[in-house]
Amino acid sequence: MKKILIFVSLVLLLASSCEKFARHEYSIYVKNKSNKNITIYTDYLLPDTLLPQIEPSLKTIGINDIGSIYGNEIGDPKLEKFETEKLTVFILSTDTVNFYTWSEIVNGYKILNRYEIDHQDLINMGGSIEYH
Repeated sequence: MKKILIFVSLVLLLASSCEKFARHEYSIYVKNKSNKNITIYTDYLLPDTLLPQIEPSLKTIGINDIGSIYGNEIGDPKLEKFETEKLTVFILSTDTVNFYTWSEIVNGYKILNRYEIDHQDLINMGGSIEYH
């Protein structure tokens, strides 16, 4: 019985870890090393460096947590554009996103940080974006 339980657990573990690989999802990790929840918005925006007027899809990352930016979320499933183009990553305070309207955030440019990175920049950063 114990061997069966171990076998089933192993199969479930392997199946869940291979799921994203099997779907060929590519991602960039964002590590929140700060003491507050953050919300990120990511897109290929250059030469413009402003937040969009219409509220985009946002992703929240908890304190000391890691979030993923998936290629399909930014219209680049295999992150092919990332090889040559800069990706803009906005870091916002989740409290700000919850308190202000999107229009107020855009007009006041209420961001904590903005990264403009390409593939080589990400390599130089150690493989992930870290917000402190």
